[in-house]
Amino acid sequence: MLENVLIRADGSKDIGMGHINRALIISSYLATTKGSFCTLITKISDSTKIFLESKLEFDNKFLNVIWIPEHTTLDEEIEFILNFQKSNATSFFVIDLLEESRPQNYVNSFKNKKIKIMLFSDSSKADNSYCDYFINGNPCLDANSFADNKYNIKRFCGIENFIMSENHIFHEANDPSKLKKYRLLVTIGATDHNNILFKVLRSLDKVKKEHEIEVLVVASDAAGYSEDLKNILKSSTFDSNLKINLKCLSEVWEMADIAITAGGNTLFERVAAGLPGMTVTQLARQSKISERFEELDINTHIGFGPDLELDFISNRVNNFLSNKEAQRNQFLNCKRFFKNSPLDNIFLNFS
Repeated sequence: MLENVLIRADGSKDIGMGHINRALIISSYLATTKGSFCTLITKISDSTKIFLESKLEFDNKFLNVIWIPEHTTLDEEIEFILNFQKSNATSFFVIDLLEESRPQNYVNSFKNKKIKIMLFSDSSKADNSYCDYFINGNPCLDANSFADNKYNIKRFCGIENFIMSENHIFHEANDPSKLKKYRLLVTIGATDHNNILFKVLRSLDKVKKEHEIEVLVVASDAAGYSEDLKNILKSSTFDSNLKINLKCLSEVWEMADIAITAGGNTLFERVAAGLPGMTVTQLARQSKISERFEELDINTHIGFGPDLELDFISNRVNNFLSNKEAQRNQFLNCKRFFKNSPLDNIFLNFS
C-alpha cells in the first residue's frame, strides 16, 4: 500500500516552509520504516529550492521532486496529478496544502478506491473534505470538532498528532527556573517574510540591561538575509551564536534554556523538546494556536510580530525571564503532550 507515495505540498517566502518540512519528515520516515519511494509535487519557488537544498536529510534515493509552474491553474494541476498517479501506480496520496489554496472539491477530485488519501490541515476550523486519513495537530481541534463522518475518515487530531522528527521528543530539557543566566534560542521561521527576527534581536539589547543572557540564533538562507543577520549580531550588546541551515532544531536544543519562536512548526517542536518559551507569530492564524498553548500553560504569547513595538517585546521577554513560576510551570507541562512519535501512532497499522 505504501510502495509509491505521492505528496503534494507547497512552500514560499510568504507561507513559510512548514508544509515542505513535513513532506521531508514523512518521506524520510516512510522510506526508513516502510521501504516507500516518495514523490513530492510542489510549485516553483526560490525559497523552497534553497530550503530543500539546505536540508541534509534531502536524499534523492527515496524522494523525487517534481516542480510545477507557480501559476498553474487548479484544473491543470488536478489533471497533471491524475495522469501522474495513473502512470506511476501511486498507492498513497498525501495532500498538505494551505487551506486557503485548497478548495474543498480539490480533494474530492482524487477520490479513487485504489489510492488512499491522507489530508493534512493546520486550520482551527473543522474540515470535512473527503479523505481516508485526516491529520491536524492544531490544539484548538479534537475528534469532537467534526459534525459527521460520512466518509468513515480516520482522524488524528490534537497536539500529540503534530508531525515532527522524533528527535525533539527524546530531548531531555533542564528546568530554567533555577538559573541566573539564560541561554536564549531565537528562531522565527525558515523564510521570515516579515523580517521579524531583526525586531526581536533589537529588543534583546534592552533585555540585556536587566538579565544576563546569551543568544543562539537559528535561521535559514531561504529567508534571504543571512549577511544582514551576521551584521546585526556583530553590533548587538549580548553574546551570540548563529546557526544557519540546520538539518533539525533538535541539534541545538541542548544549547538553550528558553526559546523564542514563531507560531508554526518551531512552536510544536519546542514544546516537544520540553523547553519553556515565548512566541512572536508570523501569520495571524498562528496567533490562535499560540494563545491556545498559553491557555495550556506551555507558552507565553508575546503577539503578532508585524504589529509589535520593540519596547513591548522587550518588556514581555523581561517579564517572563523574571517569572520563575511561569518558567517552571511550562517546563513541567510541556512533556505531557508528546510521549511517542506521532508518525508511529499514525502509521502503526499500515502495511
